[in-house]
Parts: sequence; C-alpha cells; structure tokens
Amino acid sequence: MSPSILLIAPPGDVAVAALAGLLRHRGVGRVTVVDDRELARHPVTLNPESGPCAVESALDPPGYDVIWCRAMTLGARPFARPSDDDYAAAEMHAVGMSWLWSRREVVVNRPTPSALCGTVPDPLRVAVACTAVGLSTPDLLLATDAARVPPGRWPGGRRRSWPEGGAPRHLDGFPPGAGGPPLAEPAVGLPDIAPGRWDTLVCGSEVDAPTELHDPLRALVRSLDLEVAAVRLAPPAAGADRPQVLGVDPVPSSALPTHLLMLARYLEQRATEHEGRRAA
Repeated sequence: MSPSILLIAPPGDVAVAALAGLLRHRGVGRVTVVDDRELARHPVTLNPESGPCAVESALDPPGYDVIWCRAMTLGARPFARPSDDDYAAAEMHAVGMSWLWSRREVVVNRPTPSALCGTVPDPLRVAVACTAVGLSTPDLLLATDAARVPPGRWPGGRRRSWPEGGAPRHLDGFPPGAGGPPLAEPAVGLPDIAPGRWDTLVCGSEVDAPTELHDPLRALVRSLDLEVAAVRLAPPAAGADRPQVLGVDPVPSSALPTHLLMLARYLEQRATEHEGRRAA
C-alpha cells in the first residue's frame, strides 16, 4: 500500500498547494488537502482518550500515515450572534485538539492548547531556548508600563509599540513606537537589527543552513517540541560569529523549491515509517 498524507491548512496557503503537487508528482499514493473548516462541514471520528466514540468520518478511512496541520485552529461557520461565534470557535478548537492528539503518532508538530499547528513560541521563550543551545537573540525588554522604565534602560535606545493580543512571532514584527515621552502602556525595547533577514528550514535531522549551525538549530527546534519549523535569522550582532535568531515558526511559509523538497522528503519518510509499523 502506498503511503498517504493529510494536509490541513487555512485557505490561500500557497505553500501547501505547491507541496501537495510535489508529493503527488513524486508518487505518493494519496495526498489530501483540506482547509481548516473542513472538520466543521463533515462528520469526524473522534476517539478521545477518556473513552470510545463510534462516530464515522469521511476524512479518516482507511487512515493516514502522516498528518500535518498548518492551521492555528479549526474554523467554524459564522453565526448571527458574536457570542455564538466565540463559543463555536472554542468548541472547534477543543475538537481539533482532541482529534489531532488522539493521532499524535502520525502528526507532525504535536498540537498544543494554544495552537493546533504546534508550539508557537513567544520571543521570551525563544530567547531562553536559544541560550540553552548556544544561539542568541537581540537584546529585548518587554514593559507593561513604559513610563516606569528609565530612559537609559531601553536596548539600543529604541522603544517600539507592543500590539494588543500578545507579542508577534518574530522580533522584527514589533512596529515602531510613537515619538515623545513614553506613556503608561506596554512597549518593547529592541535595538536596530541589521538588514538581511532570512528563513532557514529544519525538517527533522535536515537543516537548510551552514554546517556549523545544524546542531544548534536542530536542538533549538526540538527543545520547542517541534519537528518542522522555520527559524528566522538576522546577521550576527557586533562581535558575534553566529546569526541572531528572530523567531521560530511551526508553519514554514516558504515556497522555495529547495524547502518544498525538504518538506516532501520528510513527510514521505514519516509516512513510510508509519506504514511499515502498521503493516508489521
């Protein structure tokens, strides 16, 4: 039996469409792409660890050898009342978490309560993880009340806005701060980062980076409980010899041919391994 792969992605995910085409071209027997609302439109087989469930699903039979969810959550159809929208969104996220977790043996980047696509680390978690593996991030100061921070404490003398809804995935996602004295509101201290950013891809043991960065980048991604991730890099800081890490993303958006080929090989490897175990 040929390996089978299920890809779950938000609408408009160009990279996943290109990846699916490449997998089919390489001879993968069954490649299914569904958007993040597919599970809200069709029955699913939910096998929670708290007990059995006998609901049949059009998505499952005869099962997939690997599942890669690139969506943060699962969408739900809109309702007339916003409160119903919020409730439906929470329920769909919970269903998606349970559905993927029960299949975690074949899921790439195990889901977390905050994101079904895997760990989405904030800048502070990335900084701690980088320190542990011998990598670095730009100096960072997060202040909930910028007016209480002495002027000389801001890294690089720069202050940036801290958008509502949490910190961006990448350090270069903080917008420039307003001029004038700091207000009693959240702000971020971040020095200027040299131009020349790039995303490097980690797929299991394969890394698209210079050889000397292979081990630390693999260790970084694994420490965040990820198998596949894009790591955004910037030129080294003054006096350093390794690039700075600006963020780690569990959903690589690159559609570069080299990156698509890396992803295809990794998914094929995972699928073949599972198919072999299942046959045995």
